[in-house]
Amino acid sequence: MTTAGATDYCVTLFWPGPQDKPFYRAVLASPSWILPEPEPPFVGQARISPREFENLLAVLDANRLELEPGEPDPAATEYCVRVEMPTQAWHAGLGFEARTLAILRQFEAALDAANRGPVADIVARIQRFFP
Repeated sequence: MTTAGATDYCVTLFWPGPQDKPFYRAVLASPSWILPEPEPPFVGQARISPREFENLLAVLDANRLELEPGEPDPAATEYCVRVEMPTQAWHAGLGFEARTLAILRQFEAALDAANRGPVADIVARIQRFFP
């Protein structure tokens, strides 16, 4: 996956599988990416810079999470990250364990303070499961 100089991208953190209550999704996109307006319920959105995008990819590398082409299994019972560019999409599973929470906190820290809200909302929802 080549991202050097990317200006059109979107990173989504989400739970693709079945759930019995509202779930939270974080959509972190370039200024050029088209996002729905108004913001859908339970979906936090932020416009991020190319530097922040590269920071998020560095978190994946640091945690040895390899992006695979395509979409995750729609029945997966784990948090996932999807990286999209205009003609391609990749994904990686993040699991649902203490490590997942640690990775989400790293994603949050990789963003500028003004853009951390969407990831912070997911962290707040799941941290009680991993004291």
